[in-house]
Amino acid sequence: MPLAWSLLAAATPPALGTPAPAPRQVEVTDSIVRLSDVADLSDLRPDLRARAAATPILALRPGATATLTPEQIRAYGRRRMPLLAQWRPGETTKVVVRRTAPPPAAASTPVACVRPLQAIDPDQVLTAEDFADVDCGTVSAPRAAWRYDRAAKTLRADRALATTDVLAAPPAAMLAAVRPGQSVRVTARLGAVTIERAAEAVQPARAGQPLFVKAGGRIFAVPAVEQDQ
Repeated sequence: MPLAWSLLAAATPPALGTPAPAPRQVEVTDSIVRLSDVADLSDLRPDLRARAAATPILALRPGATATLTPEQIRAYGRRRMPLLAQWRPGETTKVVVRRTAPPPAAASTPVACVRPLQAIDPDQVLTAEDFADVDCGTVSAPRAAWRYDRAAKTLRADRALATTDVLAAPPAAMLAAVRPGQSVRVTARLGAVTIERAAEAVQPARAGQPLFVKAGGRIFAVPAVEQDQ
């Protein structure tokens, strides 16, 4: 009967006058909200915790807010990082995330700049290996040169880029780890046996995302992309 009792208790509405738990308030300054901003990840294995913490789940404009339920947090985590399929966040109440507006002195804050290491074609999928950090020099307001591809969930060049261009640094978490046509290593672990084979990516993917690859004339899915691939 304990199980039946607990199910009944869960279905019973709170007594009149009992206030609902207050949502947890979170403030972020970055445009990208990451899983660690809204969830307690201490119960994850150490090898997953760092990757999960850096996983982007949504973007907010300055001053905007988003209210997330524990179920939504889990769904975001599972969608962005399939290895979290069995993970359940420790949150028991809603989380309200607010992106704070830039401070008045934000204009004097140093801006991160990059330059392409090689010419980049319009619409090319962008990776961290495409750029080198540089001094912005006399460029006080460097232009961004990318757009977000919602279907591919990564960034693409919005115009042709030359190695002499000084650009605003794109958000690192949104850059692809793998682009279409790139050679990757596919690792399969069966108990104590590890099998590796070479394959070719057929789509872009960020670290932690699933990926379709081609090898031996077959196309198949890889559960997640490792950062060093």
